[in-house]
Order: sequence, then structure tokens, then C-alpha cells
Amino acid sequence: MLIVVAVVVALTVFDNDTTELSVSDAVERYREAGAGGEASVVELPEPGVYVYATTGSAEVDALNGATHTYPAETTLTVSLEGCGARVRWVGVRERWEERLVCPTDDGLALREVRTFREFFGQGDERTYTCDEGAMELPAALDTSFSATCPTGGTSQSGSTTIDFEGAVRGIEPVAVGGEEHEAVHVSIVGRFTGATEGEQVTERWLLPGGLLAREERRQRTTSDSVVGSVTYQETYALELTSTEPRG
Repeated sequence: MLIVVAVVVALTVFDNDTTELSVSDAVERYREAGAGGEASVVELPEPGVYVYATTGSAEVDALNGATHTYPAETTLTVSLEGCGARVRWVGVRERWEERLVCPTDDGLALREVRTFREFFGQGDERTYTCDEGAMELPAALDTSFSATCPTGGTSQSGSTTIDFEGAVRGIEPVAVGGEEHEAVHVSIVGRFTGATEGEQVTERWLLPGGLLAREERRQRTTSDSVVGSVTYQETYALELTSTEPRG
């Protein structure tokens, strides 16, 4: 991951502020963008902005290290797009992630993953375009699934591929807003190869229709940069506060 552009630049030159994105900001952005897209006959989460109780942070070890601590509330925005829905989580303005998912006869297909991270004023945005057959969640809940998503040659940080391997753990109860719901528990391991090496482990609990009820994530990856090898670590937990979207 490209973190800095030169060793000789003083640390005070770089802006490493963490900027929270409020729920009202997320709702305003969603309204400006519009729900858009083509509706699908297969059930998807209702478009809008969902609020999650959040704990966690991300950090790098470059230039004596830097940390972004996530606020107590973060948002996930669901927008209909093309064949399905784009799901965008924003931890802070310096850290967001999107997935484009599409219903198919085989289940929920994963078309694209986009990530953004910024430290010391240097942003790293990547688009991973997933291979045909890549899955987010299979229709048969007693099976494993996989996805291969490369960046190709367009990434500013060099070519990286994520190979996801997932397994459905079963149906489990989760609490949302004081009410108990049944959710599909999915475990996903993502392995990074190429310009970035490492592993990402995600536990997700999905409500009927695919709405994320809970997520736990930990990641540790290493990338080359002009200052040498840089290690990125992220750990967070999200819990849905209401099944009713805003916006």
C-alpha cells in the first residue's frame, strides 16, 4: 500500500487527522446520489442508510506509526445499482469499503470490491473486479463458496489479488434494536497476493434479504513502499442498531 511519497519529507507535513462521517452526512450523500439502479425480483436489503454500533481501529507502522480509531457509530449505505446493490461502509472519511453484489440463481454474486484508506494525507483507493462465478453468499446454505478478485494493472499501488474462501456456519440468533432475529452466519477468509500480502478474516451475520446484522473483521497485510515494508492492521466490530434504514 502506498503510504508516503518520500522519506525525506518531515512528519509534520502530513495530515493524519481522523475525520468522522456523521449519520446525517451519510444520509445526505445517499439522497444526493439517489437509490438508482434496476430493481431485482430477488430480495435485496432495502435501500437507505443503516447505523451500526462500532468498535475498532486501523493502523500502519510507517513513520513511527499512525492509528485511526473508529467512532461509536458508523454507517452502511445500500443503493440499488445495475444488477443488484452497492453496499458501502464508512468507518471515517479516511476509510471506506464498497461491495457490488448481484442476485443470481446460484446465490448472491460478488462483482466488485472497492477499498479506500488514507494515512499521512496519502490515499490508497483500489478496485478489485471479481472473476465470473465469484460468490458473496450461496443459495444453498450448506455449502462453501469462493471469490477471486484482482485489481488488474490499474491500481496506483500495484496489482493485488484477493482470494476469498467462505463457509456458512448456520442460522444463529442476533439482537438488533432489542429484538432477536435469525441470521445466517458466514465466515470468510481473504488472502492477499501480489503487491500486498497478508490475510483478512471476516465473520458476518446476514438477515433475510442480505442485510448485514453484525460483522467482525481483522486484517494484517504488508505492502512495499518507498520507505520499505509497511504493515497495515485493522480490527473492528459492527452491530446493526435498527432494521429500518434512514434516508
